[in-house]
This record gives sequence, C-alpha cells and structure tokens, in this order.
Amino acid sequence: MPHARLRGVRELSFAVARSSEPLVWFDEGSIRPKVVFLFAVPEAEARTYLSLVAAVGRLSKNPALIEQLRSASDGQSMFEVLSQAPLLPAGRTGMVAWPK
Repeated sequence: MPHARLRGVRELSFAVARSSEPLVWFDEGSIRPKVVFLFAVPEAEARTYLSLVAAVGRLSKNPALIEQLRSASDGQSMFEVLSQAPLLPAGRTGMVAWPK
C-alpha cells in the first residue's frame, strides 16, 4: 500500500486505482492486486495517517466492498462505496471521513 507522511505535503491526497487484470506488485508473485490505494498525508497528521492505513487494511478484508469498488462506474460511485467502509474500528467514534 504506497503511502507517505511527509513534511512537504500540505493537504491529504488520496487516489484509488483499479485494473481489470491483476498487477505484479513489487516483483512478488503472490501479491496480485486489482485495486490500489495511494495516499500522501502531511507529516503533522499522524492520527489521520494511522486511521487511513488501518481503514484500508479493514477494507481490504471485505471482499464485497472491494468488488463494488472494482465494478463502480465512475469516481463518484467509488466514493459512495468507500463511504460504506468505516474509517474507525468498531466501538470508536470520531469526526473522520474518506477524503475527496
């Protein structure tokens, strides 16, 4: 999951990429993703950074949502799918949302 928390990043940046064919990931034959999440977070936003990394980890364990992401017709539909995935673990609350 490519990500960076850097001093020079002014605001959180986020992208989702999808492929109809499995990708070769870092020359590892066993990891063949069709959906890739990319994000960059300002260095000072450690909490946001950790929330995003954990949320993508939880999302990756939900095959139904991943399939909905893969079949979404456009970016808006993809964000609608993402909004179904919790950014915080069960039992935790807070004011966080998927970036747009």
